[in-house]
Amino acid sequence: MTGRTGRPGPTTPRAHVVGELKAPEPSAAAAPGSEPPDPPRPAPTSRTVTPAEVRELLAANPASDPEISQETLSNAYVLDGDQCLLVFSNGTGRLYASRTEMLAAMHAIKPGRVPRSDPTAS
Repeated sequence: MTGRTGRPGPTTPRAHVVGELKAPEPSAAAAPGSEPPDPPRPAPTSRTVTPAEVRELLAANPASDPEISQETLSNAYVLDGDQCLLVFSNGTGRLYASRTEMLAAMHAIKPGRVPRSDPTAS
């Protein structure tokens, strides 16, 4: 067996595109009895935090945030200003620039509604 370079070795399978890769066209009118789509909302500004950065942030002994901890199933902390740190079980975290924006985005999600982009939606 030869590779793409002509030298013996494993061949790398190539990916094949099936169909067209473009976004679906929005429908002109909503189906009768269905809810109109939610308007797009900006995602809260955040970034990934490494375990070392998490330890550094927690060294300042920030106050825990039970409300967000319960809703996100993580350990949440309130930092300087309006920042919020989520710490996950693997030691990594997510630092949000604004706790207020994060809560607004979380509460804007309607319970029981599967996002349209979810491939498991029926």
